Amino acid sequence: MIDAALLVAATLLVALHFVAEPWRWLRVYGAGRDRAGDLFATFFASALASYLLPFKLGIPLRLALLARTLREDTGVLLRWIGWDGAAALAAWLALSGAGVALLLRRGLAWPQAAQPGRMALVVALALLAGAVVFALWHRSRRRADAAPSRPMLPSRGVAVAAFGWCAADVATYALRHAALFAVVAPQCDALACAAVGVVATFAGIASGLPLGLVGYDAALVALTVLVGGTAEQGAGVAVINRGMNLGVAFALGIPAGMRLGLGASPLAVVRRLRGRDGDA
Repeated sequence: MIDAALLVAATLLVALHFVAEPWRWLRVYGAGRDRAGDLFATFFASALASYLLPFKLGIPLRLALLARTLREDTGVLLRWIGWDGAAALAAWLALSGAGVALLLRRGLAWPQAAQPGRMALVVALALLAGAVVFALWHRSRRRADAAPSRPMLPSRGVAVAAFGWCAADVATYALRHAALFAVVAPQCDALACAAVGVVATFAGIASGLPLGLVGYDAALVALTVLVGGTAEQGAGVAVINRGMNLGVAFALGIPAGMRLGLGASPLAVVRRLRGRDGDA
């Protein structure tokens, strides 16, 4: 009974993640205030496309759908996408870094020979995160200097709000994985498992493949072993999480695609999102 409740809670957290992004756009950027239904439908349909296409190719589709449904200038949409992407990356870097620090401090069954390398790993990750953030800031500053008449950078309030919303979204991944590990690997520390979920998901995002193939799975299995679980338990969490993501993506994306006129049937919507015209 408890396991079933935890699985339901994890599924609801997945659904909350899908809702959080368009909700963030509505509240933080003021996008689609008079077309909220189309805004949510666009994000649900393009999120499903991101699961079906490699290397985040759902993003160009999202831009095209947003331009059509919101009737906003493409430059404005690109600016919002850039701001939101930077806020999401900063949130993932911050919480993944915190997750790595937590795992290095507690919960890891490190081999004794690997202990001296822990501090070197922390320093390397900190330098990498700093380099990415600096590169993003420098690139945005150069664009702002090149076009001083256009507000390329968000206001401080917008930037802080976007980061806060994104950090809360990342936190749902931690809670979701803690719930799944409580079902599959109850012997593992809950806080360590939450950190494992965030770090492994970020590894999957960095891989650029649909569903974070390879990156997420490999990181999750390896880290599961390090926090006292087994490879089989890590694989079980990955399979359940993947199934929940796909289920929610289809449950939200198919009706959204039909609302946006991408197809008259679920299969037609899937074919259209994958770049194949025609109904089946």
